[in-house]
Amino acid sequence: MRILAVSRLPLGGIRTYMRYVYSRLGSDADVTLVASTGPENDALREDVEAYGGRLVQCDNSALGLARAVRRELAGGGYDVLHSHGFLSASSACLGGGLSRVPHVLTVHGIVEERFLSGVVGKVKKWLLGWVVTHVDVVHGVGEDILAHLLEKVPSLARSRNRKVVVANGIDTERFASYQGNADALRRELGLDGDAYLFGFLGRFMPQKGLDLVIKAVRDIKERGDLGKSVVVCCGSGDYIGVYRRQIAESGLEDRFLLIPFRSDPRDVLNLVDGVLMPSRWEAFGLLAAETLASGKPLAASTCIGLREVVRDTPALTFPPEDWQALAGAMRRLMAEDLGAVFREYQGVAVERYDVQKTADGMKRLFAEMAAERTSR
Repeated sequence: MRILAVSRLPLGGIRTYMRYVYSRLGSDADVTLVASTGPENDALREDVEAYGGRLVQCDNSALGLARAVRRELAGGGYDVLHSHGFLSASSACLGGGLSRVPHVLTVHGIVEERFLSGVVGKVKKWLLGWVVTHVDVVHGVGEDILAHLLEKVPSLARSRNRKVVVANGIDTERFASYQGNADALRRELGLDGDAYLFGFLGRFMPQKGLDLVIKAVRDIKERGDLGKSVVVCCGSGDYIGVYRRQIAESGLEDRFLLIPFRSDPRDVLNLVDGVLMPSRWEAFGLLAAETLASGKPLAASTCIGLREVVRDTPALTFPPEDWQALAGAMRRLMAEDLGAVFREYQGVAVERYDVQKTADGMKRLFAEMAAERTSR
């Protein structure tokens, strides 16, 4: 089975999703990825090489991606077109033209109202409705994200295309079995051996809520409860300069350590004592699953796409945007020895979030779509 994957933004969770799923589809799956160039190019190339795929890169524009898709489809032989996100799907629809290759759209994000206002926003909203009704399958990586899309795009609810949920997952054994040298990394980063280390991993963007962590740390410090704690932030993104200024203006330079993006988060998860996820929204919070499979304490918001991941787990939860509740969760992580509770849950997490279930579900979906194409 030949799969043409399309990604306009092959970053963060989308890149991770492709690596996890495509590497587990089996030897009969042949994946070609058409992707725009971006800041995680090296990691993307390593990923594609690891799952034995072929990478076709183009400039970061809708037309560039559409042209690359058209060239690939013109060669024939593809059984399924798999787009990652709305932007990717719009380019794939343009490039696919009259192609009869079944098109699966995997939704990795919410419909943000701020992008749909004004004249330009109305055009985007129309385009969104057009895209989601011109693909054969709309696939949600979680129950939350598909329900959200059906609510925000009424035309999708009325359309006859398939709407399916194949829940996201991770390589749980890879996280559960990792044996990194946390002491060595502490020394490398110049961190006090007695300091409680909070981890914030992910892209520096408003969605992830680092600004809420800054507010929470400032509150804890003002109340004299901070001790020697440090927040280790690992990631990349356009807002890194904004957050550096907020940290400096709050007088917290000694309480935050911003380190560059790492394609493998396991050494940072192994280093920190607890992980913070104050997200405003997620499609499916992969970091939460990675943290729980690592046996590490987790404090997470109950935002869309994250609440279903942490439901029925030991994770400390708080409402989205509530930095004071986040501060309370951070105090509890520092004050209580919760490690044993999360280590006990680790075995459940390894089974619950196993990405092989995701890959098996997507493989069945791709096979069904390819078979329907053959029977047309």
